[in-house]
Amino acid sequence: MILFETEAVVINSSRLGEADLLVTLLTRDYGKVKAVARGGSMLSSRFSGHLQPLSILDVIYLGRAKEELYRINSCDSVKVYDFSTGLEKVMACCC
Repeated sequence: MILFETEAVVINSSRLGEADLLVTLLTRDYGKVKAVARGGSMLSSRFSGHLQPLSILDVIYLGRAKEELYRINSCDSVKVYDFSTGLEKVMACCC
């Protein structure tokens, strides 16, 4: 298994099973990547709060080269956007 380390933007995250999250990342070095965060939807998870859409992360994920689904090993937030201040900011980021 190979470790990949890059900066990424979270495009989408959805539940996968009972406790896991399926996360779609747009990475600077490897393009669009789909990865699983084991236990990511649990409140006590180390990923809780980091994998929100449009968050910018430093992410380390692992798997074989050119797999369809990788596994997130760790992530650190670089920037998390707060969209509670207005709808204009949300529309500007999504369009």
